[in-house]
Amino acid sequence: MDKQLYRKVGRNAVVHRDIIVGCKPRADKGMILELVEGYTQQIVVSKNDVEDFMAWFEAKDD
Repeated sequence: MDKQLYRKVGRNAVVHRDIIVGCKPRADKGMILELVEGYTQQIVVSKNDVEDFMAWFEAKDD
């Protein structure tokens, strides 16, 4: 898998950057990913992974 397009999130999910439309903060400083319509899973990024995840996600414009 292309690491620029796919990322492991949490214990049991791999996401493609194109299905992520946004994120919502959680009280524990983690976040919940907002996915395109049709995806009903709730994918949580732990507070320990938020910084690395955002660096990966924001790099999509490069």
